[in-house]
Amino acid sequence: MGLKHSDPLPFGIDLQTGYSKIRHWYQTNIDMIPLGGYGAQSRELISALKSTDQISAKEIRIVLWEVIAGLLEWGYHASDGSYKMGAYAHVAIRSSETPKCFGKEDMR
Repeated sequence: MGLKHSDPLPFGIDLQTGYSKIRHWYQTNIDMIPLGGYGAQSRELISALKSTDQISAKEIRIVLWEVIAGLLEWGYHASDGSYKMGAYAHVAIRSSETPKCFGKEDMR
């Protein structure tokens, strides 16, 4: 999934701030997704999202990739009134200089 060239990007968003914005939006809007299947898995992930003081940088990066191409992709183009969830995810990932792929060892 990708942003449009006209989509604004948040300036100076770090990994924790981007995650915090995303976590808040998804937890506030959890009822937008249907029950069952993909929706149930997405709801489970959203309900399990930890606060920024309880989550590692590796876990944050995994959640941000879920926004870009995973269980949270349904909200990619949704906005909190300032920026799209995809914009927060892309900028936060870029700020952390993370690889675009995770190996099995990263999922433990």
